[in-house]
Amino acid sequence: MTIMQWGQQDYEPDGKLVVLYRFKRILDEGVVIPGDRVLDVGGWGKLEYRLTQEGCFVDLINIDPDECRRVKDLYGTSFIVMNEDIRTYGLPEDKYDVVTCFETLEHICEGRDVAIEKIFKTLRPGGRFVGTIPIPGRCHPVGDPTVVFILPDELKDILSKYATDIKIEPTGSISPDELPCSWYFVATKRKEIK
Repeated sequence: MTIMQWGQQDYEPDGKLVVLYRFKRILDEGVVIPGDRVLDVGGWGKLEYRLTQEGCFVDLINIDPDECRRVKDLYGTSFIVMNEDIRTYGLPEDKYDVVTCFETLEHICEGRDVAIEKIFKTLRPGGRFVGTIPIPGRCHPVGDPTVVFILPDELKDILSKYATDIKIEPTGSISPDELPCSWYFVATKRKEIK
């Protein structure tokens, strides 16, 4: 198995571009630190594996059984893979230091509020929720039936029910000359949820 380096780009067999520069910043900014317990929602293995290499304890939850099988085949027992729906699965409360969710919220077309509420319940007080949402037409074409875009103001309204210190900014360019393709967000769970 080849371990991708932070900042390296690679392609999945289906042609999907995998770029870890989007994820490197969570370590650079101290959002995730070695020893953190991390839950990744909707992941595909590379981030989770790299975080275990950085000393994190990682669980992945993904609703797609084929994707979960692929991840288990590639990475074995490096981290826990749960083939479950974040909206309905009984995750323990206050377990994780960080929940990551990169390019996944837009695929939760129904019950997104429920998913975000569950994410914050599983975060410990002061834990961080971090991820990206695509800019319409940049990562996914407008009209894709598997996507319901969420815009930054809408995301901020939802996050503010549970979090403080909410930051949302454009990201995702490989070079400064390219337009960003996503909004990066990070939010800290309140000590007490309203």
